[in-house]
Amino acid sequence: MNSAASIPSFFQLWLKTSFRHWARHKVQLTILVAILALGVASFLSIRMANRAAIQGFRGFTESITGSSDITLNAQGDRFLTEWLPEIRSTLNEYSIEIAPVLEIPARIQCAELKANDLGFPITIVGIDVVGIANIQNTGNGGRLLNTKSINQGFNLFEVMGEPRSIFISPGLADQLSMNAGESLSVLINDRVSNLDIRGILPANRLGVEMPPSLTVMDLPAAMDLVGDNEAVTRVELILESDTADRLTQIQSIEATLSKIAAGRWNVTSPRGEQESNAMMTSAFRLNLAILSLISLLVGIYLITQSMDAAVIQRRKEMGILRALGVLPSQIRKLWLIDLLLFGFLGSLLGILLGWLAAQSVVVAIARTVNALYLNSTAKSAQLNMGDCVYGLLLGFVGSLIAGLFPLTVANQIQPAKVLASGRQEISRSRFPFQRLGWGLLLLGLVFSQLPAIEFTANNPLPVFGYITAFTWLIGGSLVLAGLMAPVGQVLRRTFAFSIGGNLGFGKLRTPGNRHRLAVSGLFIAVGMAASMTILIGSFEATVLGWMNNRFQADLYASNKAFTGGSSDQYVSEETVDELASLEDIAEVSPSRYLNIRYEDRPVFLVGFKSSLMGSHDSFLWINEPLPLERIPPEADSWVITNEAFQYRFGHDVGDLISIPTPLGDKRLWIRGVKADYGSDRGSVLIDEAELRAWYGARDYSNLSLYLKPDRDPKDVAIQLRERFPHLAIREQESLLKNAIRIFNETFAVTYALRILGLFVAVVGLALALMNILKEDAASLATLNGLGVLRKERASITACEGLGMTLIACVGGILLSLGLGWLLVYVINRQSFGWTLQYTIPWSSILGLGALLLILGFIVSWLVGWFNGNTKPLQEE
Repeated sequence: MNSAASIPSFFQLWLKTSFRHWARHKVQLTILVAILALGVASFLSIRMANRAAIQGFRGFTESITGSSDITLNAQGDRFLTEWLPEIRSTLNEYSIEIAPVLEIPARIQCAELKANDLGFPITIVGIDVVGIANIQNTGNGGRLLNTKSINQGFNLFEVMGEPRSIFISPGLADQLSMNAGESLSVLINDRVSNLDIRGILPANRLGVEMPPSLTVMDLPAAMDLVGDNEAVTRVELILESDTADRLTQIQSIEATLSKIAAGRWNVTSPRGEQESNAMMTSAFRLNLAILSLISLLVGIYLITQSMDAAVIQRRKEMGILRALGVLPSQIRKLWLIDLLLFGFLGSLLGILLGWLAAQSVVVAIARTVNALYLNSTAKSAQLNMGDCVYGLLLGFVGSLIAGLFPLTVANQIQPAKVLASGRQEISRSRFPFQRLGWGLLLLGLVFSQLPAIEFTANNPLPVFGYITAFTWLIGGSLVLAGLMAPVGQVLRRTFAFSIGGNLGFGKLRTPGNRHRLAVSGLFIAVGMAASMTILIGSFEATVLGWMNNRFQADLYASNKAFTGGSSDQYVSEETVDELASLEDIAEVSPSRYLNIRYEDRPVFLVGFKSSLMGSHDSFLWINEPLPLERIPPEADSWVITNEAFQYRFGHDVGDLISIPTPLGDKRLWIRGVKADYGSDRGSVLIDEAELRAWYGARDYSNLSLYLKPDRDPKDVAIQLRERFPHLAIREQESLLKNAIRIFNETFAVTYALRILGLFVAVVGLALALMNILKEDAASLATLNGLGVLRKERASITACEGLGMTLIACVGGILLSLGLGWLLVYVINRQSFGWTLQYTIPWSSILGLGALLLILGFIVSWLVGWFNGNTKPLQEE
């Protein structure tokens, strides 16, 4: 078949063999495609949701200002307006528009809201509407502000004279059934304000669809709304001319502004900001991607079992083809066509399912990113060409890997033996890959000692940790496959008193490839599930111990919409003062999270009431605090850092660090290091009075409330909820329960993956036994002829499956001890900078093993019961 004329003949051969086989087994074909599609969809959904979540807020303001060329961000997101004249005078030689932007997170309040409802979230963008209207660099002549009904421009000076005017999006107007002239009630932090809807924004601008949660105010009115006329969130710089040397001008402006910044602001481009966000969340995204690939790997294992069954079903057919002169290479091509078609169909379905799944996953991932890293408003995920390419590659590669073993077996078909006996000869030689397995285990041990790799500056990834896990999984499965024969010999001698034990366990003395494949799949599933149990148990024991030590206050208060350190929902200074004046409260310990950059990496600067450290606020120390007498004279203040900061930047107790502030660089002395499992980002704790003086932060993220003696926290909490309806007031017990709930939600994906892995492993065991029975049909027919009862034949299969399950469970539990150590001390440490307490939940692990043994026995018995009368291949 080397000529062009042979192609039609080969295609005709494929139609008469492969196509006819799959046409007769439509259900099996559908299952194979669906399994592959689910694996592809799992990876793509996480990929698309990740990308959407880290894009953050850029599209929001770009729909108003146009895509900016340069962005100026101040430390702590408070850009002082007094710096703007200096920037303007410095850039006089350039045709550039300076657009200050103030972002105000808010929530719409209405009478229909229930007691625990937060209200519809919106973002009020304060901009200089006159300046934006004058920007001509986009070449777009459309008006920024217009009415929905008559599409007429506004008198901007008239708008400027209305301090409570707001413009809302068409989507928001439709949701609220509101129009221009009506009043809108919004909650900003913990204060309610009433605004007048002056008009409806256009449905889209510059090709960007207007988000429903976007609202616009004139900048002075927005500043007055938050009570801060001295600062904005950031400044966008937009070149007004599209000249040939545009890139050169941008680079020159960036260099000039960086030179005069003096620590007051950071100069970034839109691309640089996206890269920074991607760097910040890289460890999080990598771990999610690897978790999502588990489902694909599990799917590949199940596809391998199904393809192996197809080889058995078509073995006689392939023997006849070989006898008729069809070459092994041509049979291999027939199977490759099948695999490529599986890959193509599975990829197409997987891309569609992945896009659909991403729409639900993106909200959950955005919530986590918002709590741990940065503010994200992502609500949906988009499919692009890169996702399609990834999906096709995963589908084709996964299909080819899954078919590698069955393809090798099919290519080794010996016509005479197949046509004579219906099965291949079982090799009684020693498993040849056992030494390779031991070598991979030792190689993994070496890899586990290597440090993380920094693909970009200050962005370590535990690459060698994942390589170690892979080598241990593969190496362990090879070692276990080689140990099946001696273990089978021991089991047979132990249970030789029964026909089931004698014959069932006796089969394991000469295991075939199907035995080894099934045991390897079970071994990997048990090892992964048990190791994740160790990780979760270690994390739970560590975090709960940390929370019990850390949260000693009677009550805790925050904005109801507060979600974590990156949240932009605060409690006002006036509310804190009012709480402190109440008769029942002895002390109020406020804290404020501020996003800053240290060594070009985002960290939290956390203001806390240092005078209460020890007497009220307690920490779980990694390094105990040094005496204040040892503070160096050149230090501006002392700080406490968390373990993640110590690990990521290599700073220890007693070191001096320098952080930029609006008042210039400040030198800080590290007095102690505390444990912190709330965020993997580095944190620096400083007295809140200095945070206020240096950064102008006058509101707070959360509050710890200490009550006077003999006050009942439950009664006081009820009173505070009535007096401060926009605050979340939690008791210590309630807070711990909420933390445990969030903990369980965080690890829900790992629970699902464990269940999926074990389910697929048990199904794989059933498929393997069905294939083995298919090959051993002649032996079963002989036993039937000798008078062996059906239940006795089922017991033989049950003992065979039980022996395989026992070998896999023992090996998997031993593997999990090493993988658990790897996850806790290598992968988790290098990804998040945390040191967890290594905890082995023996009851859960042994219970998992016992459950799998019971399931293995039951499934194997059922397979033997329903397939014990299978006809030999030569009789079919």
